[in-house]
Amino acid sequence: MAHNSPEEKEKGEILAKKLEQLLALARDPDLQQKIMKSVNDMGDFVKMAHEKAQYEELEAHEIEALAEVEKQMPILLQFVQDCQLALGNQLRLTADSYYFHVKHLAEQGDAKAKEAYERLRPLYRDTLKDSMEKMGLN
Repeated sequence: MAHNSPEEKEKGEILAKKLEQLLALARDPDLQQKIMKSVNDMGDFVKMAHEKAQYEELEAHEIEALAEVEKQMPILLQFVQDCQLALGNQLRLTADSYYFHVKHLAEQGDAKAKEAYERLRPLYRDTLKDSMEKMGLN
């Protein structure tokens, strides 16, 4: 398949739609509250089960509930990490877009843009340097 083939374009569009759906979920305050409640409830249950297990044997339904928590937590964690990654990527793309737009305006002679660009440039460089160091590319 060619890089710019219709198939690749279609795959890109599907991925963009999925990303938008994920971002919509990540921004949904009702879902955020449900996730927080779920995490808190699971945490409370695990704490209670741990304390009980120190003094008496857990009942079968408690062991089953703990197994269910064990299955659900990685799924929930992966969802939160996916949302964090998607939001971070969107923020980075937006920040880069603004940065390069201001840089272009500054190069065109816009005085306000040049002032803004001079303030942004060291911050942008520091961000790039930090990213490269985290990836071990320094």
